[in-house]
Amino acid sequence: EETYHLLLAVSYKFQNKLAEAKSAALLALSVDGSYSDAKTVLETVKKMDHLKTQANTAFTIKKYQEALNLYSEAGSTDPENRLWNSVIASNKASCLMSLGKKKEALTEMNKCVQLDESNGKFFYKKGKLEMELGEMESAEKSMIKAKNLDSTLTIDNDIKKVSSKVKEMNKKDFYAILGVKKEATLDEIKKAYKELVRKWHPDKHVNNPESKDKADRKFKEINEAYNVLSDPKKKQMYDHTGGSTDDFDNGGFNMYNAGGRGGMAGGFPMSQVFQMFFNDGSNNNFSFGSGGQSNPFEGFGADPFGGANQNPFNMFGRQNTGGRGGSRRGK
Repeated sequence: EETYHLLLAVSYKFQNKLAEAKSAALLALSVDGSYSDAKTVLETVKKMDHLKTQANTAFTIKKYQEALNLYSEAGSTDPENRLWNSVIASNKASCLMSLGKKKEALTEMNKCVQLDESNGKFFYKKGKLEMELGEMESAEKSMIKAKNLDSTLTIDNDIKKVSSKVKEMNKKDFYAILGVKKEATLDEIKKAYKELVRKWHPDKHVNNPESKDKADRKFKEINEAYNVLSDPKKKQMYDHTGGSTDDFDNGGFNMYNAGGRGGMAGGFPMSQVFQMFFNDGSNNNFSFGSGGQSNPFEGFGADPFGGANQNPFNMFGRQNTGGRGGSRRGK
């Protein structure tokens, strides 16, 4: 019987049900007062609960560094407990946000979602941090995942907002890339393209590691821009969408294969581009053709954390909301 109660205590502990774990451990000891394993579990649970309470109190009175230290100590009491440490990481992130250390906070949230990949609220919190840091594409992925995990989260407006920012960031000004005006003629576009390719061709920077990455990036952008602006139909569509490349994502904007000298640039073999611009004796038939602190998470609205900023450890008491992401943990 004492073994049953011990196993129950351990099970509750790994579900972050500390009160239940404590009761089960005491029942085990009531059967066998010398049961050392039950004593160990009881001591661990008591320490976890004590440190959690102290950390919550420190956070509530805005002693964020003290709270951060206490949460770290709380995590070390049961290092193999993934759910416990996912909540620890989330609350450490709240402390770091309040201390103005956003990057360190994001590091903690990355740990948090690795430890608990089923919690939509954690992914949403991670997404909010990524937005704060300007990492919009990552924020979009985190928020979409959060919604997929927990359909009850009221975060549609946030997803719409970050998706809009991602779309705006992905717009490319091809005219600026080639250094021409929107009214430029095809001949002017070709001339600008030729000059830029001569300047940024990767083979001219192969022996300079510091500029090679930049040259690769610039060369890709130049060929993307030329591939569109030299084609009347693509140019018309590009102008119509206000510089958005979304309609071309699968249709030919990215014609450059960065796989080395034999790759394609603007839809043409790289070797021909190089020969045209750097080999005066070339007889190839290449032609141009037409061929993106008080309340560190202020703005959450109907806070899906349930007031996490007041009590960052309240995740321990998540209830099943009935959605796919509803918690299976109790208080």
